[in-house]
Amino acid sequence: IKNASQSLDRILGKMISDFNITHSQPGIKIFDGIIGIKELYNDILKEKGEILLMRSSREITSQEILEHIHNQVSKQVQANISVRVISPLMSDTFEKMEFDKERLTTRRIVPKEILDIPAQIIIYADKVAITTYDAPFTTTIIENVIIKTTFASMFEYIWGKSKEEHDKICRELEIEMKKKTTTLS
Repeated sequence: IKNASQSLDRILGKMISDFNITHSQPGIKIFDGIIGIKELYNDILKEKGEILLMRSSREITSQEILEHIHNQVSKQVQANISVRVISPLMSDTFEKMEFDKERLTTRRIVPKEILDIPAQIIIYADKVAITTYDAPFTTTIIENVIIKTTFASMFEYIWGKSKEEHDKICRELEIEMKKKTTTLS
């Protein structure tokens, strides 16, 4: 009886979750480690829509994750998937900007103090994916049009409000680069 009761509890939990998903309740999937990155990237390629990305200020040190990111960017370009990124100013930001056009990416840079988020947020299709890169890293994918619309609205607000700051940062970079070029000549 005890085993039957435990089995019933497990089955009922899954049935309730499946019911909620089909009745406009959020579908939530949580993945640990590299499996989450792979699941997310496969889903993005399957959905094939524009991506809105709020980049985490955390540095990714795992070579395995960096390799998956690099491969994913190539696959997204092949699938003609465009990306808009709101990125905190970091040591590698300008290096990444050099390749934005060929990667179908449009970027807005904001000071790290303003957007120092520990998790990366990707908004695509009717989904929001949140990935933490601090160990242990976890990816949570939420499928719900209302939640996606909420995150997309916040993204668009930050995107619009960050243009002036982005332009200022880019002008300062150009001045710095000209100084370095003059010094080297």
